[in-house]
Amino acid sequence: MTEFFHAYDIRGTSDELGEKEMLKLGKSYGTFVDKDEVALVHDARKHSERHTQAFTEGLTSTGVDALVGGLEPTPVAYHAAWSRGIPAAAITASHNPPEYTGVKFASPGGVALSREAGMAEIQRIYESGEFDEGDGDADEVNLGAGYTNHLSSGLESDAGVVVDAGNGAGGERARQVLEEIGCDVRIVNAEPDGSFPDHLPDTETERLEEEVENELGVVLDGDADRAGFLVPGHGEVSPDEAMALFAEECLDGDGAVLADLRSSKTVRGEGRTQRRELFRKPSGPHLHLRENTPKQRHRVRRRAVGTLLLARSPGSVGRRGFCRRTNGPYALYHGPSEEAPRATSASSVAGTQA
Repeated sequence: MTEFFHAYDIRGTSDELGEKEMLKLGKSYGTFVDKDEVALVHDARKHSERHTQAFTEGLTSTGVDALVGGLEPTPVAYHAAWSRGIPAAAITASHNPPEYTGVKFASPGGVALSREAGMAEIQRIYESGEFDEGDGDADEVNLGAGYTNHLSSGLESDAGVVVDAGNGAGGERARQVLEEIGCDVRIVNAEPDGSFPDHLPDTETERLEEEVENELGVVLDGDADRAGFLVPGHGEVSPDEAMALFAEECLDGDGAVLADLRSSKTVRGEGRTQRRELFRKPSGPHLHLRENTPKQRHRVRRRAVGTLLLARSPGSVGRRGFCRRTNGPYALYHGPSEEAPRATSASSVAGTQA
């Protein structure tokens, strides 16, 4: 039974995906990767630490070393993959209810594993039961410090920010980075609690309205790879408004936007206003340049000689380089300012450092 294999991740309830399955998934991933090390993190769910231990046991049994980062936002795993040039995995069910579990994978460089890029092969290995054998080590490593330093480098802001961490994995990292760049920070639902006692771990902003006065409001999902925004005097910043803001401020010089086909004229209009090349493709949990046709890939690479901005959902963005996977904290630290965005010409973004 492998119904928990999806196009871009592993996902199912803890009844479907227990420690036995996580052990086997670790063996499958260790057999699949062609590196000697894999970076691992996990979210705050009640079963995530046990599942990480089982996954690690399976991984190391194939001869691959595990760099275990512990409880961290999923983008910490992406950053480790990018900065260290090794594969990574996050044991998380993202924004799903507490009973869910799962795994997200990143190849060296921090690129998502789509079906074509590796998920199908991992499933084939899992179903075959044919695994490499070896004796890898598991070492506890501080993977989050480099991520925090990377995001805070070169940024300064004294803005007031209220972050709803949703009792997920992102509250402490959000506090550290925002305080490092000079913000006046208040975190609500900061304590990691996998039962998510206050609300489901999604990016719904309505719950934050009573907490926000003149500050920027930010809501992180359970593993902090997405963010929602609330701006005083404007209300919720829609996904397309947020993407328009990023297109204006994050693309310096020549650049291009690779956007979801569901994106509205707000994103398309902003791209034309700023004279950016806009490419659109069918939706998926992540946008992948590799999944376009060869002609489209050549066109994007030839014309996007500057920054390439990947834009999918609220706070689910990336740039060429580290942020090639969805990264809620990146959106938080480079997101809408306290000025309300206009429909097709964004007003301001808090920062531009990648």
